[in-house]
Amino acid sequence: MLTQKQINVIRDIDGTDWIGALRPEAIKKLVNSHAVQMGLFDERNLFELKHPDLPGERLIACRNVYLARKRAIKRKSLLEATARELNKVRQMVLRKRLRGKEEIGTHVFTAY
Repeated sequence: MLTQKQINVIRDIDGTDWIGALRPEAIKKLVNSHAVQMGLFDERNLFELKHPDLPGERLIACRNVYLARKRAIKRKSLLEATARELNKVRQMVLRKRLRGKEEIGTHVFTAY
């Protein structure tokens, strides 16, 4: 990762360019400001954009489909595990082993 200080040094060297990567916070800022529209990835996995916070910078956004699939599988797995655990709590409530919001809430909280 290049720091802004390093970029400033490189910028002053004629004929020198660099490739860097934005940190997750900067990417979130671009997405939240709608500079990066996730729908653009439906057409291509790579596109160029400009942003006023980064004047003179050539920004290339890409989507790693393999990482996206891996994260989707993990997300699905976590949701399924959560549903199983909540179903156990539901069954305990139906069998009257757990009663009241506080007892149920405490059990759900300690299960995770």
